[in-house]
Amino acid sequence: MTQLEKQQGERRREPRFALKIRIRLLGIDERNAVFGEQTLSHYISRRGLCFTTSTRIPPGSPLCVRIVDTPASSPSFVFEIRWRNEYMGRCIYGASLDDGDEWENLLTAMGISLEGEAHAI
Repeated sequence: MTQLEKQQGERRREPRFALKIRIRLLGIDERNAVFGEQTLSHYISRRGLCFTTSTRIPPGSPLCVRIVDTPASSPSFVFEIRWRNEYMGRCIYGASLDDGDEWENLLTAMGISLEGEAHAI
């Protein structure tokens, strides 16, 4: 287990589930430029999300996230970037919500259950 994995494991408040969901990101990168990008999640939880992108986003930044395969009227969610790790020219991020009830409700409406056996990361 790497030091990063140990640190992240100590901060875990809830289980993570390995799930690839197409998401649309809108935010401000570390050069203070607005960006929009579509990517995939790697893990989700009731109040969090892990994903990769080539865009460098500063930890602590807000990030607007919308699940792509939902009706246009579906809400967007403002996550906070909690951590960043880099691998092979891409950035891996962990982001969280203060209140994940609406996020969890949308996932449930999509048929995604956050119950059962979680996958450790």
